[in-house]
This record gives sequence, structure tokens and C-alpha cells, in this order.
Amino acid sequence: VIKKKADRSEQMVQDICRDIKSLDFAKRNLTLPITALKRLQMLVTATEQLGVMARERMYAEAAHLLQAVKQLLAHFEAYRGIKKVDALREIVDETSSDLRARVFEDFNALSAQEGTMPHSQQEALSGACAVVDALGPEVRKEMVAWFSNWQFAPYKHAFQPYGDAGLLEKTELRYSWHRKLLRQFDDQFASLFPPSWEVGLAITRDFCSI
Repeated sequence: VIKKKADRSEQMVQDICRDIKSLDFAKRNLTLPITALKRLQMLVTATEQLGVMARERMYAEAAHLLQAVKQLLAHFEAYRGIKKVDALREIVDETSSDLRARVFEDFNALSAQEGTMPHSQQEALSGACAVVDALGPEVRKEMVAWFSNWQFAPYKHAFQPYGDAGLLEKTELRYSWHRKLLRQFDDQFASLFPPSWEVGLAITRDFCSI
């Protein structure tokens, strides 16, 4: 009798352990889709907010949100081919292109104006630089190249190879022009760009290559 009770108790323990393992496995399997669903919901909300921020030119906020959206999208790499996820990815790409276009549009407007840049404009363009960083290194490289070309446009006109100023004896004049450009950059634009962009160095490098 005692042996039968012990056998029944052992069997009950084994059954309970099996049930616990089964429940634990089911819970783990259920946790994955619930987590994915929560992330998808966050991605949908963040993508909608990013579109609004792009249209309103809320650059600083858009830069932070774009980084978050990219991180969320990274969780769905294995879900390529699912219509909802692919559609969200397309929307993010379109919004990123829209942000890029608006940022370059605002910098182009800067190149057309005269006088000191208002604080509000400087703040907005600093946010635009954060967006450029969020968009990636290729867009940052494009922005630095655009800025350098804008700064050197008067130089290229003044020191044309076939003009008097393009003669070899005008070398000192060229370097004087470059020093003036760097002073102007330090006074007006250095605080606008992140130090990691090394825009001043890019300007000097481009000057040496002309």
C-alpha cells in the first residue's frame, strides 16, 4: 500500500512538472507575438508622428523619433514580405526623403539671404543637422559638400584660371581669401554644425584641391 501511494505521488509530481513545463513553453511562445504586436503598435504611432513632424519642420523632435523608428524597424527584419510591415517601411522611407528635401530647402534659403542669421533660424537649422545625422552618413556627406560648394562659389568666380586673379603671382591673394572665409565661417556658421562634421576642415581640404 505504501509503495502504491509512493508510486502515485511520484507520478503526480511528474505530471505536475510536465504541466508546468508545458505552461512555461506556451507562455514563452505567447510572449514573442505579444512583444511583436506591441512593437508594431509603437511603430505605427511613431511613423504617424514622424510624418507630422516632417510637415511641420519640427526637426529636433523628428531627429530623435527617426532614430527610434529605425530601431523599431530593425526588429521586423525577419517580417519582410508581410504587407503591413512593408507598407510601414515604405512610409518611413518616403518621410525620410521628405525630411531630407525640406532640410536642403531650408539651407538653400539660408544661402540666398543676407545679414546675420536670426537665433530662431539658427536653432531650426541646428535641428535640421540632427535630422541629417539621423538620415545617415551619406546625407551628411552630401550636406557638407553642398555647404562647401556654396562657400567657394565666389572664390571660383574670382579666381578663374583664365582671369587675372588666377595667375600664379596671385597665390597670396588666394590664401588671404581663404583665411577670410575661415574667419567668416567661425563667426557665422561654426556653431551651426556639429563638431563631428568637421566642416571647417572640409572647407580647407576643398580649398587645397582647387
